[in-house]
Amino acid sequence: MRHKSTELMGTIKAFVEEYYKNYRHSPSTTEIANAVGIARGTAYKYLLAMSDNGMIRYDGQQISTEQTEKVQTEFTSVALLGAVSCGVPTLEEEYAEEYVSLPVSMFGNGTFFLLRANGESMIDAGISPGDLVLVRKQSEAMDGDIIVSDCEIQGVAVKVIKDLA
Repeated sequence: MRHKSTELMGTIKAFVEEYYKNYRHSPSTTEIANAVGIARGTAYKYLLAMSDNGMIRYDGQQISTEQTEKVQTEFTSVALLGAVSCGVPTLEEEYAEEYVSLPVSMFGNGTFFLLRANGESMIDAGISPGDLVLVRKQSEAMDGDIIVSDCEIQGVAVKVIKDLA
């Protein structure tokens, strides 16, 4: 077997790690070959050699490195629903402007949504006008929690941020 370039191995490994961060899965041998400018068969042989020397783990399909094994791949989808009044309640219709993916490892599981803060009554709590506020849907709150309450008034939803303290 011919000698494998350690420089090319490093390039392949860097590509695999960057690809994994962007797409949350391993690239194919074709994608690796195209990215580093080699033939698909050559990419495959390099992956085998890199696996044999412990640089990566490769089972013929999935490629992993120490770095890619630390990337969290479980996400929850959160809707950005618009603005929430900080202080005086305002009437608002709910609609999703867009959906954002949040890592479960940081935020846990549950039902979440994002709202854009509107008003200045929550500045002392660190919430400024225009800030995105991540809200976890739950039925109870503890003393001192900042909540978004959903009240039904004549069939129209009213959203209010309120400090329970």
